[in-house]
Amino acid sequence: MDFKELQNETSELLNFTDGVTDQNYTSAQVKAAINRAYKREVRLAKKEGISDWFKVVQTVTWPASQLQLKLTDDLTNKSLLRVYDRTDNDPGLPLDLATTGNLGRIFWKNRNTLQWGSASGPAQAKTLDFVYMADAVNMTEDGEEPFLIPSEDRELLYWSAAIELRLRSDEDIPQMWAARHRDVQMDYWKKVAQGKPSDSPPTIRIVRAQDNTFVYYN
Repeated sequence: MDFKELQNETSELLNFTDGVTDQNYTSAQVKAAINRAYKREVRLAKKEGISDWFKVVQTVTWPASQLQLKLTDDLTNKSLLRVYDRTDNDPGLPLDLATTGNLGRIFWKNRNTLQWGSASGPAQAKTLDFVYMADAVNMTEDGEEPFLIPSEDRELLYWSAAIELRLRSDEDIPQMWAARHRDVQMDYWKKVAQGKPSDSPPTIRIVRAQDNTFVYYN
């Protein structure tokens, strides 16, 4: 179920007809509500599930003889789970990152900058894997999909979006809506609590070397 299908289902629940001006909700409001629902439902699911469901690996090259490595904005704003050094082997070894500077150790200079313990930086370029939890992002194109939710559970988003819009209009919601939303939400939570994703969501690897960025979906 893609963004367009979610819009259609939400509109049907709300008795919304695109192009008709005399109604409670606009097309833009429906789209915004779906995106808010996506972010909200993923945020709640993270509290119920395990990190493997939402794990993203971003690969960054630390150039040789460079004392500091400043993280990009997309990494700075993420909650890092761990960092691996896979310069010499894959999957690599976890880095022991210090909070203060000690000779020979890598430490956090500030919230978005790592510093090599020695004054000269690494003797050779280092390949680091930063592991973090993916966040739901806004969908803008009709063909986009909410990849962090398995396909069979995506009806969760149109129930959630429709309920929010009715509540924002200070209208009551049918009990069946609330019950169905809760049922699908619980199904989603059960899946993300399992050790292995059943829907095989794409693995995202972002490779960044200096100013060039490459994104791979496996």
